[in-house]
Amino acid sequence: STKVILRGFKSLTGSSEPLYVIDGIPIMNIKRGQPGMWGGTDQGDGLSQLNPDDIESINVLKGLNASILYGSQGANGVILITTKSGKEGKTKVSLSSTTTFESVLKYPELQFDYGAIDGAKESWSTTKGGTKYTEQQMKDFFQTGNNIINSVTVSGGNKITTAYFSYSNTTARGIVPNNEYGKNNLSFKQSTTILKDSGRSL
Repeated sequence: STKVILRGFKSLTGSSEPLYVIDGIPIMNIKRGQPGMWGGTDQGDGLSQLNPDDIESINVLKGLNASILYGSQGANGVILITTKSGKEGKTKVSLSSTTTFESVLKYPELQFDYGAIDGAKESWSTTKGGTKYTEQQMKDFFQTGNNIINSVTVSGGNKITTAYFSYSNTTARGIVPNNEYGKNNLSFKQSTTILKDSGRSL
């Protein structure tokens, strides 16, 4: 999940995250589930569903300015996000493909004083005896991770109507086995001028 803190925590028990305003619409970055000692998984949040390629500009409001515009919701600050829109002119098609790889930079030093035992979720002190583990065994556990993002955008319009369409596919594999993630983003914006000096957006 995405987590942003603007200049320090504001609450010991409540959320310290800022308010997000996307194209003038306030949204709360609610997280759906978090991992813990008793299990659970990170099920993502609202902000993670936004395609980064669709962002045109980001502005940050703090303090009095945020409180005046958004009241108590802006107490932790406000992040204003404006997404891309279609522009008058010829139809433009843009393709983007990004691939990144990741691997373990430094492995933890081996120790034999503490370890997990059957029937417990916590580590307990153990004796130094028993099976020894080599560094190579630890390296064999991890794998090379990758993150592949493919996206396409189509935009254009005339003096009356402009439109913007985007599609993005994300496929990721972590350095730990069985850690995989897939996501598809679809966005469409259209603006039509109905009367002179007046516009309606969809």
